[in-house]
Amino acid sequence: SAFGLLGLKSNPTQEWRFTLTYAVLALIGVGSAGLHGSLHWVFQSSDELPMIYMVLGLVYMCAEVDAPLGRPKHPWLAHAVFGVAVVNTLVYYIFQHLYWVFLVT
Repeated sequence: SAFGLLGLKSNPTQEWRFTLTYAVLALIGVGSAGLHGSLHWVFQSSDELPMIYMVLGLVYMCAEVDAPLGRPKHPWLAHAVFGVAVVNTLVYYIFQHLYWVFLVT
């Protein structure tokens, strides 16, 4: 959580992709602390789903690493990653009682 907050404060480019990823990293810290402090399913979701979102964000950033500021190389990619995140979230909540589904997604 602290690394995410530090990244939010010291993001040199202020690009939304980095800001969003740092915010998700901070959310992972909060969700992880809640999960390990309470072992409640709500906090488990707050721990696991942001991890998936973080990986999707990092995939996007790797694909767009050398794109000029404000001009993505793959304009469709942000929409595709968002679609994958929505589908993954739905699958996660529908099959939440099956842990292997989380591991596969």
